[in-house]
This record gives sequence, C-alpha cells and structure tokens, in this order.
Amino acid sequence: MTPGMARVHRTLLARGPQPARPAFVDTPAGFELNHAAISAKAVDYFKEQFDLPLEVASFPNAGRSSHEQTAAAMRALRRATYIFSGPGSPTYAVRHWRDTPVFETIAAMLHAGAAVTFASAAALATGRFTLPVYEIYKVGEEPHWIEGLDLLGRFGFDLAVVPHWNNNSGGNHDTSRAYIGTERFDALRAALPASTVVLGIDEYTACTIEFTDERCTVSGAGSVTILHSNGAAFTFASGESFSTQLLAHPSAPRAHDSAAHDEVIDLFRTALTTSDAAAALSYLHNLMDHLARFPHDAAAQKHTLLLIREMTAKLAVWLEAQQLQPAAPPSDDGPWIDLIVALRSQARTAKAWALSDSVRNALAERGVIIEDGAAGSTWRRAP
Repeated sequence: MTPGMARVHRTLLARGPQPARPAFVDTPAGFELNHAAISAKAVDYFKEQFDLPLEVASFPNAGRSSHEQTAAAMRALRRATYIFSGPGSPTYAVRHWRDTPVFETIAAMLHAGAAVTFASAAALATGRFTLPVYEIYKVGEEPHWIEGLDLLGRFGFDLAVVPHWNNNSGGNHDTSRAYIGTERFDALRAALPASTVVLGIDEYTACTIEFTDERCTVSGAGSVTILHSNGAAFTFASGESFSTQLLAHPSAPRAHDSAAHDEVIDLFRTALTTSDAAAALSYLHNLMDHLARFPHDAAAQKHTLLLIREMTAKLAVWLEAQQLQPAAPPSDDGPWIDLIVALRSQARTAKAWALSDSVRNALAERGVIIEDGAAGSTWRRAP
C-alpha cells in the first residue's frame, strides 16, 4: 500500500468490469492486535489514490469467525471485481484460509474474471510451497518449507512464490529472498521437487499473470526472477513480458495428475455458463457419491473435497450474478432447494463441516433457512 504501487492497482482496476468494486481481505494480519487499523489504512489508501470505496471482507480467524461473519466476508468478495490482500504472516494466512469457504470464494472469483492482487504474506501463501518467514528469520527455526495454498496450482502452475526477493533492509546481513538470505534460500531451493518453479518478485514490483492470454507482465520498480530446478534462470525487468510457459518446468510435470480435476471443473463451469443448473448440481451430486464410496482413501477424499469446495463457491458466485440480472418470472424452486439440502446432508455425513456451513450460509442469504434435527435437515422460507 505504497504510492509507488498505485499505478499497478490503477491499471488493474481500469481493466476489470466497471464500475470497479474493490475488496480487502484481512486474514494474513488477523493475528495482529492492530489488524483493524491495517484494514482502515487500506480503506484510506483506496480512497486517496483511486477515489474508490474499499469494502473489507473481514475474516481474521477461521476458528473464531461466526457463521454470520463468514457469510458477510463471502458476500463482500462475491460483490468485488478486485480483491486485494497482503501484509501479515504467510503461515497464518495458510492456516486460516485453507479449506474455508472464504478462500474458495476468492478462488472462484479469480476463475470468474475478478482481479486478485496478493502482496507480501498473501503472495507467499499462494504457491504449492510457502516459506515460514517469521519462524525462520525471527524465531530461529531450521529453514524449511510448508505446504502452501496452491492457488496457482489450480491453473496448472507448480510454484513457490517469493516476494521481497531483493530486500536489503538487514544492513549488515543478507535479508534477500523474503528475509531468508541467499545462502539459506539456495539450500531450501534444492529441497523443492524438480517440478516446482521459483517465482521471485522484487519489492515494489508486480508480476501480473493473464491466464487467458497466457502472458505475464512485470511492472513497478524492480524485476522478476524465474528459477527452474535444472539451473535455468530468467530475469525480466519492469515493462517486459513473458509467456506463462516459463512458469512451468519443461521436463518435470507435477506429481499429481490434474486432468480429471480440470475436466470436472470445465464441465461444471460450462453448465453454469449455459444456465444449466440441473447439470451443475448433478456434477456436485456425483462427487458426493464418490466421496461416500471411498471413505478410507485419504488422498481421494482430500481431492474430492477440494473439488466440491471449488464447485460450491463457483455456484454461489453464479447465483450472486443471477441476482444482478433482470428479474425473471417466478418459478417453483422448491425441488432445487430439496436437492441442495440433500447434498448438504451427504456433506454432513462425510463430516465436510466447512462445506456444509457454506451451503447453509449461501441459502440463508437467499431467504432459505435450514434446520438440522435428529430426524434430518429441513428447510423453510425466511419470514
């Protein structure tokens, strides 16, 4: 949130749908006692620099956020055309975003065409692997990686994103590579899988990834560095662009096959694009059946739950978009609600509590109240 980066924000805001509706997510700094002040600073920044109101999607702590707070954050994100998050702790962000409907809403909005701008701690968290900066630099833990949120993995990239690449605030000691230092980072890099590409971003610098055009553009004060495990290295200065193919290692595909994942998501997205709600819900229903058939396969369960969370978030975004369209003649949506409630019951049986809560909150926003009892779940219209 510096004046020098205002041009980057302004360019991305102008390229998106108009009028621009920015939202700020406070999760990475949710542990800080002044996290509300950080959000207020972001609001002031967008007002002063762009004369735009900034809505805060407040989700500081996944365990302490009520259903109402979670639903409010999701509503703010679904209304946004531009989502911004940044300062804080990358490991805290990973813990409190992972497997939550709030983060899945961010991912769904990115798929839907919103601009998602992550800086600093938030950027560190987006890769397949994340550096625990504070734990290493401040606490003295041995250098190591943690599993990241892998947001960019959903677009086919196996990345470790490292902002603050050229940091020199240490004065008499090396604080480059996000405060880790070159010597320690080189050892950490050697521990990454061969498929993982390092994307280093200098301070006051942005790397804009255009998924549709398959191009990356560098802007700001510094450069972007790309490192492959085979020793290949590329550096691009501000104003230069490069193909997204450079973000994929040419000879080391990802360990897990995402073809099935991509096919299901593409079919589901096509169903929503063509307003074929029946087909979209059938894909969700099939995944629920798949989850029930493989109760002891932890890897299959994890993969299937990720798909369901993604698709549920996309369905919520699609429903939100439908509300913004001209009203259609009234129809009997009771059977659809029955099906959604039945799917939610299967989620509860599979102990997918976050997904179950997300469905309940989404229906509540649309005037449908779900009541859980010993005999099962029922629904009614809100008065």
